[in-house]
Amino acid sequence: MSYLPIGPKTKEFAVPIIGVAEEVTPVGKNSVTPWADVPGSTIDTLSYSTIAYTCVNTGAQTICWRVTGGNDAAFADAVIVQASADILAAGIASYTATAVWRYYKVELQDKVGGVHGQATVRGIAKA
Repeated sequence: MSYLPIGPKTKEFAVPIIGVAEEVTPVGKNSVTPWADVPGSTIDTLSYSTIAYTCVNTGAQTICWRVTGGNDAAFADAVIVQASADILAAGIASYTATAVWRYYKVELQDKVGGVHGQATVRGIAKA
């Protein structure tokens, strides 16, 4: 939960921010040969109008990433909203859009089959 500070007070005197934003910061994920979800990257945008993800390649290999969206929590109706894009070693990529789908998630894939990379993802939805 995020807090709105009130003057020079400490966190226990702060007012929690509720309903303004949702943030996900899943643990690092290795890329694999078929497309794979980044666990913990799903965001429900029901109460939000904007979605954004940042993906940092923390490995030594080029990886591919994409963002999918859908209105079904299981992504049975998923569509690719951010086409596959390469992220070079130590590179950063981002995606920002108006939230037209209810659910969004990040997927990773090896650039070269069997040559795994690693990434850290951060996502946020805002009102």
